[in-house]
Amino acid sequence: MKHALGKKYRKNVVLCGAALAFAMGMSGCAGKGGDLSTASVDTSADALTDVTADVSVDSPAASGLTIEALIKANRGDVLYPKYGSVLITHEVIGSEDKTIHYLSEDYFYEEGEGYSFLADGEDNWEYTANNTQGKKAMAYKWYVMDEAEKAERMILPSDYSDPVVDQIHTSKEKIQEIKDNGDGTLSVTTVLSADDMNKLDGTDFYTEDLGYEYVVNRDTLEIVSCDYAVTGDGGETYSLHYTVSHGAAQPENMKTMLDFIKQYESEAAQETRTITVVYDAGTDKEQTYQLEADQRYFISPILRTGYDHLYDNADKTTPYAGGDGVHDCTIYAFSEE
Repeated sequence: MKHALGKKYRKNVVLCGAALAFAMGMSGCAGKGGDLSTASVDTSADALTDVTADVSVDSPAASGLTIEALIKANRGDVLYPKYGSVLITHEVIGSEDKTIHYLSEDYFYEEGEGYSFLADGEDNWEYTANNTQGKKAMAYKWYVMDEAEKAERMILPSDYSDPVVDQIHTSKEKIQEIKDNGDGTLSVTTVLSADDMNKLDGTDFYTEDLGYEYVVNRDTLEIVSCDYAVTGDGGETYSLHYTVSHGAAQPENMKTMLDFIKQYESEAAQETRTITVVYDAGTDKEQTYQLEADQRYFISPILRTGYDHLYDNADKTTPYAGGDGVHDCTIYAFSEE
């Protein structure tokens, strides 16, 4: 859907409870490999049609406004050098469902109800408010796989080089009206057919055309906010809203996570446990991975795609019950029963 920030973001189950504004039918468990869908934006010249609304606006930037101009003004390589960061907040109107994304060249951060996720270019981390084991609520995401697959699965800030542009479609999203709000902003109304949206998303979820009302800076065309409604295949309509803040301060939970990471990386481990993952035990494809982990921190193993059958023993008689965060543990993972 339009509200996700990039295709790589669906490749592993990392987060839960993301705002419906971020993805209808894809909320919760976002990440590379999760069920989060998105339509990426083709910003090539051939893909962008000169679609101009019939309007007279006394602004060099807004005169002859096209979808192409809107995309160019909101590209990451324009915004990051100028502001350093972008904060995007998605909300479902009439509910408490909200997701925050803070993005820069150095960080990708997502915050939803009860969780936060951070990618710093080297590692992925999760912070959860549901800390039941009396430990710090910080989890290191351990990618249990070879480096090539890890590079494909791991979330990086560079995956989201155009976070605002990723909210816009190609020229299939057509400008219908431009209105000067008299406060330094313009309201830009666009429409995208349900058929085109379904094709872009690879789904049949959308049953009605989608209309978007962007508020953009009159002179720079930078997106300030957007309102839209989505009607799904069940007939229910959701009103959605997102705002874009340029050069915003880091969210408080993100600062907490960065402090955790600094401490994690600077302190020597006091007591450790060994976590072992064995793929395809007893076969010619058997592979073993081990991680020595500090007991003060959670470890969240990210397994290879398709390895959904986990056991406490190699003969598959006892389903894996989870570790206790203190003692050594072994996970036997199989791609089939």
